[in-house]
Amino acid sequence: MEEETGKLHIVMLPWLAMGHLLPFFELSKSLALKGLQISFFTTPSNIHRLPSIPKTLTPLLKLIPCSSSSMNIENTSDPHFVDNRPLLNQTFDALEPHLAAFLSDPSHCQPNWIIYDFPAISWAPALASRFSVNSAFFCIINTASFAFLDQGMVVGAAMAVLPIQYEQGLTARHLVESGYAVEIVRNDEDGYFSGEEIARKLRIVMVEEEGEEVRKKARKGKEIFGSKKLQDEYITELVKTLWQKHQMANKPI
Repeated sequence: MEEETGKLHIVMLPWLAMGHLLPFFELSKSLALKGLQISFFTTPSNIHRLPSIPKTLTPLLKLIPCSSSSMNIENTSDPHFVDNRPLLNQTFDALEPHLAAFLSDPSHCQPNWIIYDFPAISWAPALASRFSVNSAFFCIINTASFAFLDQGMVVGAAMAVLPIQYEQGLTARHLVESGYAVEIVRNDEDGYFSGEEIARKLRIVMVEEEGEEVRKKARKGKEIFGSKKLQDEYITELVKTLWQKHQMANKPI
């Protein structure tokens, strides 16, 4: 199995936001640990925002910087992003010719998979088909979901959640309904929330009897979300699936 998976070369294509770049990066490290070759495509400034690659993985995990004159904004955290959202879409779409050139370059091992994020749906599958690469969509629900998992559920901490924008409200409501968190209540008319409300909910999840069931649920959740053994099993199954589907796609007719 190790010899087989070592032949797989995966291209990673995350959206230009830290809540997407970091999960793709973590997945890349996990796959590299299993012996897969990873080419991680993003812009130069986003490469500098990522954590350092462990030295043991540098032969397998390569960060591919892609730049062009159209890349004025490279991340949702850049200044003036809110007023210039279309520019970030242009920056992401500018990755396409870089990836096409990479796929057609015979000087390196031909990729077997492209794992792409949601904005690439309009062009990544077609590009993969053009170069006979199979492709897969890696869904990151949102930045808030990743933060909840990374900072709360993995360590078994009960949470007081305060959704601000996008799908964060749905994520927060799901955590509350599942028993892992309590929600800081806002005024329905103007969205206002008070410091007193924040303090009250923090006391509930941290010390008060009313929050004991939430704390129990969070500790129980750590056995799943914080289990490195379970995570390793999932990655092992993913590697097997990638290899099997690659073999099926290349089986002679």
